[in-house]
Amino acid sequence: MHLSIEQSDRFLDLVDSLLLYVNDRFHVVRDLDPDQDDPLVDDKAALIAHTLWDNPDVIDEYLSSNPDGIDEADLATVASWKDGLHKTFSLVRYQNGVGLFMDDAHVFAVCGVTMDVEEALGRTPAIVETTLLPFDDVIVYDGFVDISDPDGFEAKRIQDAFEDRLSAGVVSTPEGLIEASRAEHALAASSELDSFLAQISGEEAQDDGALPEGFHASPLSSLSDEARFEAVEAYYTEHRQTAPFQIDAYIRANSFEGAPTDALGDVLDRFESETLVEMADVLGAKESQSSTRATARATIARLLPGDAGIYASYLLISPAEVFDTMRALAEEPVLECPAGPGDCLGRYPLIPYAAPFLHDGVLTIVVPRELRELVAGFDYESLSHMRAGERAALNCASAYVTYCGVCPLDEVYDRFCGIYSDAMSYEEFAELMESESETGQALFECWDFEELPYLAHYTLCKDFVASQVVQRHQDEIMNGLAAASNMQGALDATYDRVRDDLSRELGNLEDVRLSLATDHYRTPLRTLGEEALDDDPLRALRTLPAVRALRRYLDAHVPDGENDYTFADQVVDSVVRSVLEVGDKRVGASIARSAGLEGSDGGSGRLASLLDNVYRALPSWEDNGWSPNQLKERITGRTLFFDEDGAEMKIGPMDPCPCGSGKKYGECHGR
Repeated sequence: MHLSIEQSDRFLDLVDSLLLYVNDRFHVVRDLDPDQDDPLVDDKAALIAHTLWDNPDVIDEYLSSNPDGIDEADLATVASWKDGLHKTFSLVRYQNGVGLFMDDAHVFAVCGVTMDVEEALGRTPAIVETTLLPFDDVIVYDGFVDISDPDGFEAKRIQDAFEDRLSAGVVSTPEGLIEASRAEHALAASSELDSFLAQISGEEAQDDGALPEGFHASPLSSLSDEARFEAVEAYYTEHRQTAPFQIDAYIRANSFEGAPTDALGDVLDRFESETLVEMADVLGAKESQSSTRATARATIARLLPGDAGIYASYLLISPAEVFDTMRALAEEPVLECPAGPGDCLGRYPLIPYAAPFLHDGVLTIVVPRELRELVAGFDYESLSHMRAGERAALNCASAYVTYCGVCPLDEVYDRFCGIYSDAMSYEEFAELMESESETGQALFECWDFEELPYLAHYTLCKDFVASQVVQRHQDEIMNGLAAASNMQGALDATYDRVRDDLSRELGNLEDVRLSLATDHYRTPLRTLGEEALDDDPLRALRTLPAVRALRRYLDAHVPDGENDYTFADQVVDSVVRSVLEVGDKRVGASIARSAGLEGSDGGSGRLASLLDNVYRALPSWEDNGWSPNQLKERITGRTLFFDEDGAEMKIGPMDPCPCGSGKKYGECHGR
């Protein structure tokens, strides 16, 4: 159910007229023309709409000036929009062609404008921030929607509350919406008045710095960022030293027991038959040369010393500690680590070119004498240069998919060339990405879209989605297996549900990929600097003012029983990673609730504000890696400034520009 063509044209004309007036009045964005071919026109209009509903009294000014000369009936329609209801609703279901939107007190039946609500907004339940408006004889929404999926906790809460709200009836008329809106606005005004009167009468409780029960401030809360980093590092160092048994267990599990030997044959005797056969196959042995343990061992002993190519390929992809260990062994073919287990963690060889032996508490790494010429004669400097180039390329690819979700391979390569002085060729870059993607260890997967190569974030990969589906059904599968002996039918039904769920999720995955790739056409790929070469793509995001402010808050509000030195960093990383990957500002609140932070701010709303600031500061996949704050700067054409919490500063055109120029904001960065 939606408006007729005549109705929808009239509605959209009135909305456009009002938004153009609001933009002229508040100077929200530059160059707004609804008829212009501007890829950001919808974003600009949405930003103006937010300004409108934050300042609904501007409608009176519009009505007085009537800039477009609309008739009395339409003026009355616009006047009724002062009673529009702007808030976050739960979209519970679709019924008889309308969407049922629920708030804390009512259920509203909402009609579509140019299409049915179900076609426009998709699956339910959903969390929807929008504005409901009276129009003719129905309730519509203004066309600007921020929609997200609820987590499991919210979905259950929505369903439970819906039955209660529904018993009071459904508001489906403009008159009912206006009555509900006026009652809510009156309640809000009364609450604001009570708060103001309490302040001026001194009756409002003063903040004495006390934390709510169940929370405490960690020793980190009073430290500067630099001092905090040092304190956390010191904690982890001490923690490692107090658990030597863990390190000892690691070394024992990855070393040969017994006295060291420098004979290749003795080293090979330590391996299982299957491992020897695999080694022989990698060296290119004929099938008859690796069919048994003895033939495989003999083949490896013959081929290994002269195969520098295999050695180089392994070194190229080895972890840094392995490469550095083999480089040190080229100078000294026997390394001993007798000081203690902690001194051995940075040393690990490339087996079987060198072998670790644990004997009488001493870790000794030995290059077999048959391989010493190969190991010592290798050009580690050139290989180190190649490793650095490949690592930089892979880091760059990881950073771009972390920030953008999906990226054209050629654009990532162009950005890599712009920040790395000795970039490889495009063909080498593409081959490296394909090879790394196939290992299953990368943060990305290669993907073709419209016959062009793309990189997709690991959460947008089929294997990841499949693992999530299996995890979701894990209890159900295990219960089915336990009862399989006498309930084979139940187990088959479980597998059918898993297959159906997987098929549905894979379909959604492809839709998300296609949606992101299509949306990116309207926004250029975000430019990254040296941070794109960091081996941790989240490191730069942890230093954002909004993220640092959240970390400070968490240090000062640690739930009793949590670790003072790890709690804040773990929650911050979870919030940053999840908000990036899910793209929903509500996920931060869900993580905070799971971390036991509910009620930590005493009901002030400070935690919610900090989480919202983080969301606005982080890259958005939908906007090709640009954060909501950066996109707002692009839309408005003005530089935004943020306070120490990462919140946008409200600056009037006559206020001093925060940049420190001494000029008025309207004459400086607000131009």
